[in-house]
This record gives sequence, C-alpha cells and structure tokens, in this order.
Amino acid sequence: MFKVFSLAFAALLLPHVAEAQNCDPTKFNIQNVTSLDADETTKLYAYSLLDASASGSNSSDTNAQIPIAGEMIGVNNKDAANYANHRLEKSGLSIEQDRHLTYVKSFLATQAPDMYRACLGSEDFSISTPSSATHEAAFYLTVQWTPHYPTGNGHAQLTVSAINGEVDPPTKEITQYSKANFKITRKDPKADTAISISVSNDVIGEKSEPQVTFGPIPQLIPVKLLKTYAYNDEAKTRDFFLATHHDDEPEQTLPVCIEHTSGVLLTKSAHFVNVHKTPGASTNYDAKDPNQTGLTVCGELKTNYGPGKKTTYSVRAQFLAYEVVPATP
Repeated sequence: MFKVFSLAFAALLLPHVAEAQNCDPTKFNIQNVTSLDADETTKLYAYSLLDASASGSNSSDTNAQIPIAGEMIGVNNKDAANYANHRLEKSGLSIEQDRHLTYVKSFLATQAPDMYRACLGSEDFSISTPSSATHEAAFYLTVQWTPHYPTGNGHAQLTVSAINGEVDPPTKEITQYSKANFKITRKDPKADTAISISVSNDVIGEKSEPQVTFGPIPQLIPVKLLKTYAYNDEAKTRDFFLATHHDDEPEQTLPVCIEHTSGVLLTKSAHFVNVHKTPGASTNYDAKDPNQTGLTVCGELKTNYGPGKKTTYSVRAQFLAYEVVPATP
C-alpha cells in the first residue's frame, strides 16, 4: 500500500511545496517529523537533521513532543537529534548527516512524488515505492515518465539499475506519461541500496536521473527511559544545598550537573525536585547542555538577599532528567 500525503500536510511541511521546488528536510521542525507517515527509522534520520543552530540548543517547537519508549516526551531540537543519533549508532546504523539527508529525501520523493519530486532534483520522473521499501528485502518501484523536452514519437527505453540490488526487468519500453514497474531485490540488507534511472531514444539520446537511495534494513534496538539524578560526590547524596548569610556576597550560585550513565540525556526534561527553599532562593530551570551532546545537563541553585538584611537564605534540591538508554544491556 502506497503512503499518500495530503496537500494540506504538505503545505505545513514545506511552505512552497505547491511549487514543487523546495526540498530541505533540515528545515523541518519537530512536529513536521513526528507527523510524517513514515517508519520509525526514517523518522530518526529526520530527527537527526533538526537544525538548532539558528536559536541555540533549546530551539524547538512550543510543547513539542516525540514518542520514546512508548511515551510522548517533551524535547528541544538538540534533544531529538541527540536521541536519534544515539539510537541509530547503537543499532549499528549510520550517523552521517549527509546519508541521513539522502535517505529522507528519497523517502519523501518516493512516497509523495507529485509533491516531493524536487527532493531528487527531477522534473521528468515521478518515482514511487510501497511503504515497505525501507525495511523489506524486495519491493516494487514504479516510474512515471513526464518529460519536459521533445521526445520524438513519445516512445523510449527506460533502464533501471541498482547498486546492492537486482532489478527485474532491467529495461522496459515506455511512452511519455505512462508508468512502468520494476522489482528491486536487495543483495546485502546491511548496506545502502542506490537505484539509478535513465531513459533513451533516438531523439533525446540518453537522460539520467538522480539516484534514489534506501538505507540498510533497520533492526533498531529497543530503548527505555530512566530518571537520572545529579549526584553530590562531596556529600555522597543526591541533595544539593546552598545558603547565603548576611555577611556573604549578595548573590550566590551553585551549578548542578547530571552526567549520563549509558545513554543520552534529554535537556528539556531536566528539572529540580524535592525543593526546600526560603524566600530569596531559587532554582534555575533553564537547563543547559554545555557540550550539546546529551551527555551532561546542568541547572543552577541561586540565593540572594537585600542589603543590610541579617537573614540566611537557603535552598536544598535534587536535579533530574530523563535519560534514554538501551532496554537491554
């Protein structure tokens, strides 16, 4: 069964999709990717491309959530990308951004060719596959020839070839605006399968089209969510304590950082719990990932007091975040 995108959803996904000229999955937002009618691995490839550079590591859609381990979890762009890359890597799949971009473009172009033909840089072919093409050893490729050039009598020979694949049949006679089906059988399920298309006759010579590339057949590892706490090595506890006395500096801060165990931390999920504080003390919920890797997340305890007040302000709290880890060792 072929997947079909509605025109309304396509307009949401790419602002100028009606012109069939734009295809830049790096400009998708979290909601776009989550809403894709795609398999889980393709969504991970797309999450990994989320661009956080414009607005910093916490850039994301308001209240954006993605499914992780059966739950909808709030994330920012970098969280989603870190999670995707971590799971892909642990599953033995590529974490190369260029390859992910190729996979996502090929998916869009083959699942909604009328709208995403630009993903392959083609105006002369619509290429479609069943939804199973991303994870099946064999599938059918349908090619429609829609030439924008003189074709003579409108007849030509269509040739399909595949790297890491067998094509049956490799060639077919085709007329303009007609469709032809080809069976693609992967050779190595752990390698990319790249499909090339060309058309030729005496008038047009030979015209080649950009490749359609499918990633390896995925076997994603299952994951689970842990609540990972910051640990106070000095006090041998999860509790962190900060106090300001009247003879101290008017403002005191204490960074509190969570270190990952075996997975990746989700910055947006970080928060303080079991908070006990006096007026004038606070916890900073604007958690930061200093290295943008999901391996460390930091928050801050803060105390303050007004000049001349002989008062002690204090705060005691624990700091935790969700960590995505493999479900089995």
